[in-house]
Amino acid sequence: MKADQEFLNANNSFFRLFHLNHLIMGEDYEFIREFARKNEESFELDFSHYHMLLTGLRCKTIKDWAYLGTQEQINLYVKARRGIREYLMLHGYESEVFPADCIHSRQIVAILFPQQSVSASAEEAARAVSHVVYETYPKEQYMPTILLKDLTGKESVAPAFERLLAMERLAFFLGGERIITEELIRSQRYPFSERDALAFINEIEEEVFLGEKKRLEEKVKELFLNHLKGSQDLDLTEITLTQLRQKIEHWTEMFPFEQEMDKKEFGVDSYDFIEEIPGRILQQLTRFTQEFAKQEKGISCVTRDAVRFIKNNYLRDICQADVAENINVTRSHLSRMFNRDMGIGIPAYLTELRLEKAKELLRETSLKVSEVAVKTGFSDMMNFIRVFKKNEGITPGQYRNIKYRNARKQLKNEMPD
Repeated sequence: MKADQEFLNANNSFFRLFHLNHLIMGEDYEFIREFARKNEESFELDFSHYHMLLTGLRCKTIKDWAYLGTQEQINLYVKARRGIREYLMLHGYESEVFPADCIHSRQIVAILFPQQSVSASAEEAARAVSHVVYETYPKEQYMPTILLKDLTGKESVAPAFERLLAMERLAFFLGGERIITEELIRSQRYPFSERDALAFINEIEEEVFLGEKKRLEEKVKELFLNHLKGSQDLDLTEITLTQLRQKIEHWTEMFPFEQEMDKKEFGVDSYDFIEEIPGRILQQLTRFTQEFAKQEKGISCVTRDAVRFIKNNYLRDICQADVAENINVTRSHLSRMFNRDMGIGIPAYLTELRLEKAKELLRETSLKVSEVAVKTGFSDMMNFIRVFKKNEGITPGQYRNIKYRNARKQLKNEMPD
């Protein structure tokens, strides 16, 4: 109870705290205003020009903190609030400083109302607030201070708070920054698409297959610390981690390890900042470089997966695009790897496979030519005959007759006199 009382004293009253929280949530309750009037407590604030800050503890840390309670938590909040208020008052700001979720002391909202005597810019005030919080809370729990400046109108408070929360999530990409502004976010953002990410994953996969640890490390760091960081896209980062996890799960089926993969390492929520990702992912990837090096030189998993898919589906009307989609690589990457490993393209390989199966049926069964065509994936008998003659120099019927005569001749020669 002592902790709760200190918490409320720091915020004047529960109803004032309640009012401010509902203000940032876009809600306005008459009973709060009525209570204020009866208790001569003024909620009249001048929103003609103001700045807004969000600071305190990182969201990931918040989840680990217990419900409002410990004296230490309350003391930290009260100390931080006091330091923030003292600085703002000294530099010409009226302010409202309060916890962002009404009865928890973990994230702090500060609304700054500059007066005529203001002697610090919004950025300078944000840096000072950030310093107070950094010196108050444990360093590993501290979040950057998020700043929105030069706001106007009471109706803009709730949308501004939503923007602060969205900007706080983007702090994931801005590790090391003490102050985050919209200008900073825009200056460090550049386009990077899911297709771009998939192309990079294919390149990473290729380095794993080739056992190139140094190049693998460079590719992983470039993907996360340059491109995904610049994209500032949490969903794309999650998709990329999921794609890498699926690759590793597939490789694990080929090379089982005693230590199982930790799937938590492939979720954005497991990290505070994107800079933490490459090291953990590389630990997973490098386990396979040596294993692949033991395999047949020059034959990549992309090619092996493609061959496996083609052999299982050659009876269907499939093309290179179908193969790429089903083994989760781009067509250009598949074409490059397959041609390098097999010496021919996928269409030629598919035709060779179908013809080998067709010759087997022509030799060993009495199926009609039209039936052989259907059972080996050709669209119709005429197409089958045309392709067969182009590649073998004779028609399927002629091939069968020759093989039949040769078989009879061989059988006759093997019979005793």
